[in-house]
Amino acid sequence: MRVFILLAVILAVLFSATPNFQTGMSYCGFWQYVFQSPESDAEIDSMAATNIEWISVCVWWFQETVTSTEIFPFEEDDEWGTPTDSSIAYLVQYAHARGISIMLKPMVDPMDGAWRADINPTSWNAWFDSYRSMIAHYAALAESLNIEQFSIGCEYLSSSAAHADQWLRVIDTVRALYSGPITYAANWWEEFEYINWFDSLDAIGIDAYFHVSDHGNPTVSEIIDGWAEHIEAMETYLDTMGLTGKPVIFTEIGCGSYTGATMTPWNWDYTGVTINQQEQADYYEALFQAVYPRPWIKGFFLWAWDNPSVSDYRWGGAEYAVGFTPNGKLAQEVLRNWYGIITNIDYRETTPRRFAISAFPNPFNSSCNIEIPNSEFPITNVEIFDLSGRCVWSSNVGVTHRGYPDRPGQTQGSAPTNGTIIWTPDKTISSGVYLIKVTAPDGQIASKKIIYLK
Repeated sequence: MRVFILLAVILAVLFSATPNFQTGMSYCGFWQYVFQSPESDAEIDSMAATNIEWISVCVWWFQETVTSTEIFPFEEDDEWGTPTDSSIAYLVQYAHARGISIMLKPMVDPMDGAWRADINPTSWNAWFDSYRSMIAHYAALAESLNIEQFSIGCEYLSSSAAHADQWLRVIDTVRALYSGPITYAANWWEEFEYINWFDSLDAIGIDAYFHVSDHGNPTVSEIIDGWAEHIEAMETYLDTMGLTGKPVIFTEIGCGSYTGATMTPWNWDYTGVTINQQEQADYYEALFQAVYPRPWIKGFFLWAWDNPSVSDYRWGGAEYAVGFTPNGKLAQEVLRNWYGIITNIDYRETTPRRFAISAFPNPFNSSCNIEIPNSEFPITNVEIFDLSGRCVWSSNVGVTHRGYPDRPGQTQGSAPTNGTIIWTPDKTISSGVYLIKVTAPDGQIASKKIIYLK
C-alpha cells in the first residue's frame, strides 16, 4: 500500500510539473560539429532562460537533384555538412541536463536548390528504399538517446498523398526501432489537408506558415483576425477526417523581423525589406492569443533559433536583423513571457483560482528564489522533488522567508501567502533538474521546473 501511495505521489508531481503543451523552438545544424561548439552551448542556455522546454533538432541529408533516388549525408572538409551522430548526442545530453526535451527532425533537400516538396525521383520505390534507410538510422539513434519525440518527414508534398502506402511503410520502419511518439511535419499549403494517414501517428504536425495579414505593420488584433480562417480550416479537417482529439503540433511556425513578414511568413528572400522587430513580436503575441487557447493545439516549434551554422548568424550576421530568429529581439520577450505562463500553468485546464509561481535564477548554482504571488488563500506547503519523485526539501525545514513581518506563533517553515522563499541546496544535493511543488489548502497545486548546476 505504501508503495502504491508513493507511486501516486510521484506521478502526480511529474504530471503537475509537465504541461500538455510543448513550448518548443527549432534548432538547425549545417556544420558537422556545430552542436558540440561552445557557441551552441551558449544558445541552448539562452533558450532555457527563455522558458523553452522543447527543441526540434533539425538535420539534413541530401539528394543530387529532384529526380535522384539516392539520399546521403553531406560532408565538406571538416566543417560544412550533416551534423555527426556524436554531435547530435552531445546536444541531446546537454539539453537534457537543462530540463529540455528533444524532437529529432531529419529532412532531405535536393542539392540543386529545389524545394523538397518538388522531389520527383525516376523511381519512387528506389527513393523510398533510400529514405527508409536514412530514417531508420535516426529512429535508432533517437531510441538510444532517449529522445522524447520523432518526426518521420517534412513537407514532402509530392508523395505524402500520392504515395500513402509508402509512408505507412516508413511509419512501420520507425515504430520497429523507436518507442516514443512520432509525427510528420506537413506543409500548411496544399498538404496537411490531403494526408489520410495521420491516424497512424501520435500527433498531427503542421509547418504553419499561414499568411495572417494583407499589409505590413498590422495590429495584434488584425493578426488575430487573420488567423480565423486558418483555424477554421484546421478544425474542419480534424472533424472531416475523424481526428478530433488527435493532438496538433505546429512543427514549424514563425516569421522574419521585417515589415510585411506577416503577409508571407514563409519568405526567405530578404531583398529590399525594412527591419521591423515589432511586427515579428506582434505576430508572436497574436499566435499565442489566437491559437494557443484551442484545445487541439499541443505545441509550437518556433522557426528558428540561430547558431554559428545558420544564415542568421553567419557572414557577420548580415541576415540577423531581418531573419527568423527571435534571439535578442522584441519577440524573445513575448516568447519568454508566454512560455513562462505555459510552463508554470496551462490555464486552459485550470480554474480561475489556480495560481502560478516563478523561480530565479534558473538555472542556478547557489540559491534559488521561489516567488509565490498574491493569493486569496494561504499556501500550506512548499516541496522540492528530484525526478525520481524523492522529496529533497520542504518548507518544514531550512526555509528562509524574505519580505514578511514576523508573525506570532508562526511555525518554522510554514509558507506565507505571497513573497519569496529562498532554497539553498546543501552539499548532499546533486546537479540536475528539480520540481518545485506549492500546495494550497483546497488541494490546488502550482509547480515549476528548476535546474541546479553546481
